[in-house]
Amino acid sequence: MEREHDQELRACLDKAASGQDAAFVVVRGESCTGKTRTAYEAVRACLSDWHLAFPKDAASLLAILAADALRARTIVWLNEAQEFLSGPLGESAAVALRRRLEQAGPVVVIATLWPAHYRSLADRPETQVPDPHRQARALLTQAAVFHVPDTFQNSALEAARIKDDSSLRTAICTSAGGAITQTLAAAPQLVDHYEQADGPPACYGKAVITAAMDARRLGHASPLPARLLEAAAPGYLTEAQRAAAPRDWFPRAMAYARKKVMGVAATLGDVANPDGMGALPDLYRLADYLEHHARSLRRYAFPPVSFWLAVEQHSASPADLHALAKSAQKRGRFRAAERFLSRAAMDGHQEAWAELAYLAQDRLPLKESEKLAWRAWEAGFPDPILNLAILYQQEDDHAEAERVSRATADTGSPAALLALAQLPEYLESSEEAEQLARAAADLGEAKALTLLGRIRMLAEDTESADELFQQAFSAGDASAAYELMQMWERAGAKEKAEGAACQAADLGDYSVLATLASFRFGSGSRKDSERLARRAAELVGAQFSGIWDAPWKAYQGRWLALSVLAALAEETERGSGEKVYLEAAAEGDLYALTQLGHYRRALGDTSEAEKLYKKAAEFGHDRALIALVWLRKKAGDMKGAEEICRTAVDAGHGAIGELASILKEKDHQEIGEHLFTYGLDLDGSIAVKWQPRSTEPGWWDSLR
Repeated sequence: MEREHDQELRACLDKAASGQDAAFVVVRGESCTGKTRTAYEAVRACLSDWHLAFPKDAASLLAILAADALRARTIVWLNEAQEFLSGPLGESAAVALRRRLEQAGPVVVIATLWPAHYRSLADRPETQVPDPHRQARALLTQAAVFHVPDTFQNSALEAARIKDDSSLRTAICTSAGGAITQTLAAAPQLVDHYEQADGPPACYGKAVITAAMDARRLGHASPLPARLLEAAAPGYLTEAQRAAAPRDWFPRAMAYARKKVMGVAATLGDVANPDGMGALPDLYRLADYLEHHARSLRRYAFPPVSFWLAVEQHSASPADLHALAKSAQKRGRFRAAERFLSRAAMDGHQEAWAELAYLAQDRLPLKESEKLAWRAWEAGFPDPILNLAILYQQEDDHAEAERVSRATADTGSPAALLALAQLPEYLESSEEAEQLARAAADLGEAKALTLLGRIRMLAEDTESADELFQQAFSAGDASAAYELMQMWERAGAKEKAEGAACQAADLGDYSVLATLASFRFGSGSRKDSERLARRAAELVGAQFSGIWDAPWKAYQGRWLALSVLAALAEETERGSGEKVYLEAAAEGDLYALTQLGHYRRALGDTSEAEKLYKKAAEFGHDRALIALVWLRKKAGDMKGAEEICRTAVDAGHGAIGELASILKEKDHQEIGEHLFTYGLDLDGSIAVKWQPRSTEPGWWDSLR
């Protein structure tokens, strides 16, 4: 990746190569900015057929120069030139180099220097003492100096992003301010500094770093408090390591964690004071590259109990606690999530009220959970109370469903009016549903326009339906594009159907385009089907650098598109459908790797399917774990199925329902149902029956 200084250096060396003079070049830059690489690439491009003299120290440099051993067209390479120009022989080496540069060439002397070393050699001493670097300073005045900047400019970063190099892309994503060469240079040592810290005293540093890794990957976005790291660390140590810990184990651990690797980056760095100079006390930030590494290294690791107790007590903000609560909930630790959410809500995090309301609806009689749902409503989150109406409806308690819906609608909420319009008793009378939906639409609810369009479509008023769907789409409801596509496709208006699918793609929902491809495949329009499916698959791949990290709506489109392309290929040549998934997997699409496993499984090759699922899971596609669970269950290995499913739960896949179903089959119906409702404790055991904190005496009074 050439930058401006590369081009200038190469122009200088080209000039030296075509002349007969000696030249002295200094490549200056901070540690790990790419000085040596810059010089090496320039020499390889401009002086590749020259001889190379590579003295190891000042004494060997003096010996080469004294023997007059440099032939024409020779490069003298002085890496870290301060080692040659300072010390007892430094001035003698500078004099000898000056003499050689006065002679005929062509000879090129190339030196690399840190800016601090350059200044110490080139600056005059302020006090009247013997000048220690008089000859070195005189030598440097003869040099053509090329500075390698610490960071990459935006144009260079953009050029780097399009290169097919995963390590380079990772460095770009994890480097502050474009300092990617430092990341590339220090990253392996940074990881090694962490991974090799097994015995005392380094193991205490490793425990602190691991706690920081888990905090970051599970959602703690703010700088990490020292108290959190200290409280969490014991759970990452063995009993023997804890017993052997000295009284000052934590300061020692922090010293290890804060040690700069290669003088560039520490695993835990300081946080600048946003209001002034210096660092904020007792707050630390995990190195970006190590955070990225942790998301792979500890993908399937569940933190120890000490970690969860520490983050509950010492998280930096309610937002951090809310994010950690969501991580605990995804991992089936519902009781811990409820505690965290309660604390976050009481500390002012409004969205936490909505999550608390949902947890209560799953574990309390609906009447008892209603208070929390209304509290979420007051906080600006209407979905829990609207969901309560749906739950009443599912229990066939239509009176309560209408009571709740009416109560919310009376507040003038457009979302509530829409929810009321969608109740079966109103949908049966389209006139009443239309009135409510129109009122919601007038208040700005885009989804109400989609409902109105659907009502018009069912009444076969396609012109009005089209207008309403277009209005809904323009107002931000992407689902209207699906309705529009489906309506025109059924009507045989193919161009209009494709236009609607493209509108959805413009909002990032590629599933509509892929669904249309599937419709065309089913109707026998093979050419159209392939064109649309290929476009959907390529759009997702072009939009997201890591395809498996794409939002679900985006990836759902690619998943369906690949299925259509595989089916089309299979029709042409038996067995060629597999090539579609192989090509996608080669691009790094882990979903495709799992789909290929499904393909193999459908052909009866469960052994190969298992290998593919394991490979996808190893690379980070945790949904492949559920496919492995299915294989184990089919083989009758319920113990193995449970072990894999627990790994999926701990990875945050939300597989607690699958684990509950395994326990229902393996042990007892009641155990599975209990697990599904109450989840796991932090130590992985099935949680005892618990009640939300909102049922505790005096809890609501504590909010006043």
